[in-house]
Amino acid sequence: MTNKSVVKHSGNSDVDVNVHVDTKPIAYAMLCTLLASKQISNEEFEEAVSRLDKLTNREKRKMKNVDDFIRPKLNKR
Repeated sequence: MTNKSVVKHSGNSDVDVNVHVDTKPIAYAMLCTLLASKQISNEEFEEAVSRLDKLTNREKRKMKNVDDFIRPKLNKR
């Protein structure tokens, strides 16, 4: 008795997926936690939020088209 495993037309293909995850809400929540637990002062919190905004805005400007990352494109069959 011979056991053969053959995979034909499995649908597997080489696909590049570009995923953009917005981590700004997580960073902001971490800063709020630090402020609430008195690990940073109000001034340090304001400075950190300002820097976070500058960094994230700089990254948005680097992207060619932000909408490409926000709206998924569906292939119609």
